[in-house]
Amino acid sequence: MSNMLSKILVHHLYKNNWIELGPETMPICIYCFSYVLSQLFFFFYCILVGCISSHFSVALVYLFTLIPLRIFCGGAHASTKNICLILSYGISGIIIIYAPKILFYLSLQLLTLLYFFFLLPIIFIAPVETKNKRFTPGLFFQLRRKCYLSYSMISILYCILILLRKNILYGTITICVMICSVSVIIGHYQNLRGVS
Repeated sequence: MSNMLSKILVHHLYKNNWIELGPETMPICIYCFSYVLSQLFFFFYCILVGCISSHFSVALVYLFTLIPLRIFCGGAHASTKNICLILSYGISGIIIIYAPKILFYLSLQLLTLLYFFFLLPIIFIAPVETKNKRFTPGLFFQLRRKCYLSYSMISILYCILILLRKNILYGTITICVMICSVSVIIGHYQNLRGVS
């Protein structure tokens, strides 16, 4: 859907002389618009699910944690875009709706242990390349710094939420870190096997 909208939008902007594009730059522009639109759709989907399920704060914390980790740390990719969409939207909806019901019963000690256990692979492995996105040494270290910054800020938020006794919210961060950690491990393993 974002591809179709991107094509329509880019062609409209081009026809009305709002942007100048050559035949070689048109696909790049469409891809960029498609990426931005897909991120916006995902963001608004999570917010909508959070509002409908009365878990708006869970949706915000989920997005604040998941988006920077996935962007900077990388990880596994689904074999097709449709599988990726089903997994991303399905898992996100399930977490935003059902995590508060489960996290309410888990202890601070267990959630914190899981948080730090699953943060370790992110610290030591991320960022993860894919076959279509290989890193130069400079880009690798730039992304690694952004990974450090991301999980440092997330860890600060985690500590603040512990002090505020918001177990559902710091539990949501734990779940996001677990998801990203598993993705980073799978992506790294795919790279070692040459299947990413």
